[in-house]
Amino acid sequence: MPVIRSSNPLNAGIKIIVFDLGNVLLNIDPSLTGKAFRALGITDESEFFSGKHTLALMLSLECGTISPDDFLQEVLKKLKPGVTAKQAEEAWNAMLLDFPEKRVRMLQGLRKYYRIGLLSNTNQVHYRDYTARFARDFGSPFGDLFDYRWLSHEIGIAKPEAGIFEYVLKKSGVQPAEMLFIDDTRMHVEAAARLGINAVHLKAGMEVSELLSVV
Repeated sequence: MPVIRSSNPLNAGIKIIVFDLGNVLLNIDPSLTGKAFRALGITDESEFFSGKHTLALMLSLECGTISPDDFLQEVLKKLKPGVTAKQAEEAWNAMLLDFPEKRVRMLQGLRKYYRIGLLSNTNQVHYRDYTARFARDFGSPFGDLFDYRWLSHEIGIAKPEAGIFEYVLKKSGVQPAEMLFIDDTRMHVEAAARLGINAVHLKAGMEVSELLSVV
């Protein structure tokens, strides 16, 4: 086993480390999507992103109950005439930034000693963009970083529902105390902790590769 710094949340009982994606492994900036949609004709941004209809639409995409094409067609109804589905998709993906190499190296190093999982509220539109970007930048499939990938749009349930954590525990075959879960959203961390999972809130400004440094 590696030698872990004393401030590290890993302990001898951990068998699997499960990571959130956005702003834990993949840098994202949702404001860039807002800016991109404003350029395509959105005038009431708060209604677009926080309105009841749009929130339900995004949740449907996140849980895989609406297709990417149907999602984009619904979005187009809120944009100025002449905007294409491709432009709407590019605006939706504008928030997706980069995978820092240090985080990729961290995952590769940790995987020598632990099983590694990904648990993300994501959607198929974003998924096909960031996986293609990863393959382009690193020359290998994104999925090769993980032993398990649990994606909301594939399993039909999203954080912070208790059911998604129960699903992950069942599929990984470990006890809650044997899992470490890292997420940047407090309510997700609290939901996992209620089930007895070792859960860490990665606050703004914290770097996961430093949190889990192996020396």
